[in-house]
Amino acid sequence: MKPDTTPEEFAEKVERQLNELRVDEEACEQIEAQTRGQADNPNWFEHRRLRLKASNSHAVCVRKHSTPCDALVKTLLHPRCFTNAATEPRKQHGECLLSSYMQQTKRDVQPCGLFVDLEHGFLAASPDGVVGKDRIVEVKCLLTSKGAEPMEAARTFAEKKEKDGDPGDSFVSPEGISATSWCTQPREYMCKRYFGMTFSGQQKWSHSCCDSTQTAFFQKL
Repeated sequence: MKPDTTPEEFAEKVERQLNELRVDEEACEQIEAQTRGQADNPNWFEHRRLRLKASNSHAVCVRKHSTPCDALVKTLLHPRCFTNAATEPRKQHGECLLSSYMQQTKRDVQPCGLFVDLEHGFLAASPDGVVGKDRIVEVKCLLTSKGAEPMEAARTFAEKKEKDGDPGDSFVSPEGISATSWCTQPREYMCKRYFGMTFSGQQKWSHSCCDSTQTAFFQKL
C-alpha cells in the first residue's frame, strides 16, 4: 500500500502545522487569559486540541521508534472524558485543598488558563494555579497516601521529592491529595517547566526529546 503523501509533502504539511501553532509573547498571554476556567471554557479545548499537553508528554517521549504511533496519536487528537480513582478525589476536593494550601503557605493562588510554549508552539500546559510570577501549583491525588495520617503522608512525599531533586514544597490533605508549588523560570517558561514535572520532579524534558516527537505527533494530522 502506497502512503497518502510523499515524504516531501509530509514534511511540508508538518512545517505548515507547526507554523500555525507558533505564538509570540503577546499571543501566549492572550491565550492564557482566554482559556481560564480550563475544562469549563470552550476556548481551552480549542487551543489545546492540536497541541501536546504535559499530561501526555511521558507517553510520547518514551515511545519507541519501532512502535506504531497510530493508537497514541488517536488518543492525543481524540481524547475521551474519563474518571478514575486518581482523578475523582481531585475534582471533589481540589478547590478546598487549594484554599488550605493558601492558608498553610500564606501564598495567594491565582487561576490560570493554558500556557503555550514560546519556542515550540505545539507544547502546552495547564497548571492548577499560579503563585506570583515564578511558581505554579498542581493538585495531585496520591493513591499511595490514601488512608495514611496527614503528617505521615506529607513526610513520605517530601522525602521522595527531595530524593528526586525537586525544589518545590507541598501540602498533603487527609484525603491523600497534595498541592505542590514548584520554583520555575519566569512565567513564559512555565510550559516547559511543567513538562519537566511529569517525570517525578526530574528535569528530563529536552530539545532533543521535543524534536524527536514532532514526526510522531503530526503523522496522523
